[in-house]
Amino acid sequence: VWEWLPDELGIDPHPWYALVVTTLGGLAVGLLLVVVPGGGGPGPADGHGLGVEGAPPIDAVGMVVVSLVSLTAGASLGPEAALISIAIAVGTLLASRVRKPELGRVFGMSGVGSVLSGLFGSPLAPAVMTLEVTHLTGRNLYVFLVPVLVASAVGLLAFEAILDGPLLDIQLPAYADVEPMHVVEALAIGAVAALVGLLTIAAFAAIRR
Repeated sequence: VWEWLPDELGIDPHPWYALVVTTLGGLAVGLLLVVVPGGGGPGPADGHGLGVEGAPPIDAVGMVVVSLVSLTAGASLGPEAALISIAIAVGTLLASRVRKPELGRVFGMSGVGSVLSGLFGSPLAPAVMTLEVTHLTGRNLYVFLVPVLVASAVGLLAFEAILDGPLLDIQLPAYADVEPMHVVEALAIGAVAALVGLLTIAAFAAIRR
């Protein structure tokens, strides 16, 4: 925005221009979180709603509005949160339409799998996510895994057909030589990251109170 808008308005961008835009955007997001239904949907500390019983469709609308303002104002975040919220809400709505509310989680997780496969360019990424949150869903593993894999394949094909590739282009460096010490380092980094994640969730809970 701060690169495009100055050109459109015929003004020279200044170093403080980004600060002004992001500050106003943050203020707008804060106000929207108060007034939109559902408070903008479940936040990162709540897993964006993964594993919840159901999300009202109106919550997805609020999440989309808040995300559009946040991303437009320059937040270096992706659309994953809004897309996940939409998938879960649509899954809940679809399950109620077919009068099978118990399938709301399955439909929602399948929608999330379709979104993530299109974002990351792999139908297996959502399967890993499903394995990680199965304990939250309270369902048999295969009840979730098979529909998610099918939806992931369909979502990936749709992204390939529409965008000619995944939405996120992630370039990773080549890793040819496997060393035992790297495994130890990975375990240590993972443990520290898990601790930081737990502390962040506790901090969010305290801030919310």
